[in-house]
Amino acid sequence: MPTESARGRPGPFDLHVHSTCSVDGKSSVEEYARQAKALGLAEVGFCEHVDLDPRDMGYSYMDPGRYTREITAARAAVPDVRLLQGVEITYQSGIEHTVLEWQEDHPWDYVVASVHMVDYADGWAIISEPGAMGAYFAGHSQRQAYGPYFTELLRAVQSGLGDVLGHLDLVKRFGVRQYGP
Repeated sequence: MPTESARGRPGPFDLHVHSTCSVDGKSSVEEYARQAKALGLAEVGFCEHVDLDPRDMGYSYMDPGRYTREITAARAAVPDVRLLQGVEITYQSGIEHTVLEWQEDHPWDYVVASVHMVDYADGWAIISEPGAMGAYFAGHSQRQAYGPYFTELLRAVQSGLGDVLGHLDLVKRFGVRQYGP
C-alpha cells in the first residue's frame, strides 16, 4: 500500500538524511538524490545537523549557504525527486533563545529537534557518540542514566522549536551496551 508524505505526495520517502553538509554525512546532496531516484523514492528530506553549543563536535560545521547551493543544484539535476531542505537542531535547555534566533534567520522546509546532549555532573554529556557514553553510564542505574535524556526530550517537545522530534530512543542505542535490551 503506498504511503503519503507530509505534503501529500505518494511515498516511499526518507525525511532524515544527512549529506556532507552535515558533520556526519557521507555523500553529497546530489549523490543522495540520484540514489533516491534509482530506488524509486518520491521525496527525500535532508536534515543537516545544526549544533549551537561549542562543546558539540558539529559546532559551526553546517554552512547554510553551501547547503542551499547543494540543494538548488541537486533539484536541477534530479527534478523527479522532491528534495526538502530541513535541519536537525540539537536541542539543549537553556539555549532556546539561540535556537529560536537561528531558526528565524534561516527558514527551512522543516526542523527536527533532537537531544544529543544531557545535563550531567560538571556540564553537558554528549550521548550521541559511542566513545563519550562510557563515562556517562558508569556508576548509574539505567533509570539514572536514561532519566535526564527523557527529561530533556520532554523539554524539547514543550519548547515548540521543532516540527518533529528526532530519534526518541537515542540514549538506548548506546545504553543497551551497558544495560542490555
